[in-house]
Amino acid sequence: MSGNPDRAMLRASRLSSWGQVHPRRLRAVLKYAGRSVLDVGCSSGDYVRLLRARGYRAVGLDLLTDARWGQGSASSYVAGNALSLPFAGESFDTVIAFETLEHLERPEWALAEFHRVARKNVILSVPDCETPEALLRGGLTYTHWRDHTHRTFFSKASLLQVLGASGYQAVFYERIIPVLVDYPVLRSLHVPPNLAYPAARLLGKLPLRARYGMTLLVVAEREEVGRAL
Repeated sequence: MSGNPDRAMLRASRLSSWGQVHPRRLRAVLKYAGRSVLDVGCSSGDYVRLLRARGYRAVGLDLLTDARWGQGSASSYVAGNALSLPFAGESFDTVIAFETLEHLERPEWALAEFHRVARKNVILSVPDCETPEALLRGGLTYTHWRDHTHRTFFSKASLLQVLGASGYQAVFYERIIPVLVDYPVLRSLHVPPNLAYPAARLLGKLPLRARYGMTLLVVAEREEVGRAL
């Protein structure tokens, strides 16, 4: 791939990880989800395959089909729209939707559908658009501001607000996927991208370092069964 090596590495990283299992998202699913799960915006279907291997009843839904759906049972996937889910009411215990709601102009419409089909709860992740003051002062922000497919930009407050208005109470919340603040420093010292990226990841794990997560992960239960965060 030609062009800027930093941009090429970022693009390759995002494409290679799209839809793949993230350990902290998975931990939330295994802890909070019921035994039947609908993955809205499932992309490659990795979560569906993993959950089915663990004995869950899991179904994936996405606007577009993916060739990797063929790696599992064909009945595990369906092409469909988050705003009009092709399932009866209370068909699942849990709906998961990772990096999906930000692509919708009216995410509350999707949440209404989630509320209709999920008996227990939802587990969501969206980009965090509330850039910390320390990064703003350094002229830094997150790459999702440059993603032209994003239609809604969430902060913690706005995400919890739309969940509350949709009949949910948050019971768990955290910021995940750390910002690699050392990467631009290393590149300014002419460290090659293939060395700067892993070095920045390693430096970010040092004790006493401030860590900034670029993604909001939340578990929210239907109000009739939920507990306040």
